[in-house]
Amino acid sequence: MKLMIRSVLILVVGIITTSYQLRSQDRIVDIVGTLRFSSERSSIIYNLSYGVGTNYTDTTEREYEESVPPFLPPGGYLIVFERECTPSDGDPPCYWKQDLRGIPDSVGDQLRTQFALKYNIHIHNQTGAGFQLSILNSDWPVGVDSVNIVDPNVPTAFNETFTGPAIVTIEDEFTARLAVTAYYNLATLSVMDFIQGTSEKQLHIGPNPSFRETTVVTEMRPGDRIIVMNLMGETVLSREITESTNRFVLPIEGLTEGMYIVAYKDANGLLTAQSKMQIIR
Repeated sequence: MKLMIRSVLILVVGIITTSYQLRSQDRIVDIVGTLRFSSERSSIIYNLSYGVGTNYTDTTEREYEESVPPFLPPGGYLIVFERECTPSDGDPPCYWKQDLRGIPDSVGDQLRTQFALKYNIHIHNQTGAGFQLSILNSDWPVGVDSVNIVDPNVPTAFNETFTGPAIVTIEDEFTARLAVTAYYNLATLSVMDFIQGTSEKQLHIGPNPSFRETTVVTEMRPGDRIIVMNLMGETVLSREITESTNRFVLPIEGLTEGMYIVAYKDANGLLTAQSKMQIIR
């Protein structure tokens, strides 16, 4: 059957805030997105939530995750997350409305902010038609760079990468599984803290506004790092301190005009100071 995909971009009308705080040496991360599935031949709507956070683990957590009985509505369809059962889950198959994971162990250094997690969706469809996948403005959390959704059985049947809210229609009624890979970027979250001024102190820089370069004035030790981010949370410049000093000249001639956040992190990756910086051209 020929696959037809209708994609409609949805205008993002605001910034969706996500919990990301720095409390002494602990980071609180909570990134949860939603995938909405519907069918023209059924009144049932499935809202599946995927995510990662410091409050979650990779095992069953009844406080956050709700299981779904493995029963198919007559003449209907069933779309759920599927993962291995734990002893307390009962006999397989184990289906869920949510699949929330813990922060990977590899993300131990705060300078390592990008990682990917995979989620598996099970589909049982007896409607005789395809279904619609919707990602609304409120469904796309800060902290997600992109999401790839592919039919692992027949990749040529459906393989889409989403970089924001959208609606797609999958016409293939025989799609039985979807593999979801979410690409996370914790640096996108951290800019919210910097803008709100949650660090211990302001970072002294000058001149500000700046044109070609600016000088960072603070006590610096080898292994510390100066990071410049735009207001989307993207790191656009990063410099590691190689020797003890209290002044560092930061070249910014490669950056475009606009407002930025200059952050100072110690060798352990902890934020110690920050400041807004304006670049003029």
